[in-house]
Amino acid sequence: MSFNKILAKKVLGYVSTSSGKSLVLSAVTKTSLWFRPDGAADAVKTLLEAAVAANESAIPGNMAEVIAREGDHTSDADSRSYITAVCVNDSGNFIRTVHPPTGK
Repeated sequence: MSFNKILAKKVLGYVSTSSGKSLVLSAVTKTSLWFRPDGAADAVKTLLEAAVAANESAIPGNMAEVIAREGDHTSDADSRSYITAVCVNDSGNFIRTVHPPTGK
């Protein structure tokens, strides 16, 4: 399987961590395999904000931006809903992919 590269994203806003760090929140709008309209990207904002705020321990400390790749979806492992997000540092370099629960 080939890597599904992020080609474009939309900044949705910012969230502050409990330590006071400000993180950029974005959503993917185009990858090498698919396209997401801006309206669909905007719909991810509230869930991404809540998921990041409620799951700070799962977010790498050296991260500057959380980019939602997938919206709210369930896991085969349990009944909770998740967002799949990519974490990048200040230079835009990939750190890791996270799957914070959305609380739904």
